[in-house]
Amino acid sequence: QQRKRQNTVRYHILKRKYVVHPNDIKVDPYVKNHMQFLHKNYPKRWTAEILAGSFNQSVDNVRLILQQRTRRR
Repeated sequence: QQRKRQNTVRYHILKRKYVVHPNDIKVDPYVKNHMQFLHKNYPKRWTAEILAGSFNQSVDNVRLILQQRTRRR
């Protein structure tokens, strides 16, 4: 039981260290919400590549932002 728990903790530490998590991207929340809004409502026009160019972000960061849950205000 204890060993299994240690392995699980070790796995999550290594995963957090080497895999980028969407919440690690430092972008203004309003910008994130706007990107998600545009992509959700106009997916053909606002692809990840076009959003990356428009908001001066990398395509990988935009894809991670689009994976996040949106907040309703």
